[in-house]
Amino acid sequence: MEIYTQIAKITDKIRETNGKIRGIDDQLCEKEVELANQELASDQRQEIERQVHQLKGEKNNLLMAVETLESERSQLETLADQT
Repeated sequence: MEIYTQIAKITDKIRETNGKIRGIDDQLCEKEVELANQELASDQRQEIERQVHQLKGEKNNLLMAVETLESERSQLETLADQT
């Protein structure tokens, strides 16, 4: 039973992390639209580009976290099947 509780917790973390990824995707879309639709001063453009770069980095970190969680969940599911 404890293994199934761990699996459920990991599944919740995966859902939460995927939600954060969707939020970052939304922010990235907003920034891209902002860059495309506005004549921005050079410093404004650089700041938005910096934010986009930062968001993409955060997204990549979250995607790696999801992969790790999914691997952990898979291992626990295999262990649960063996018991």
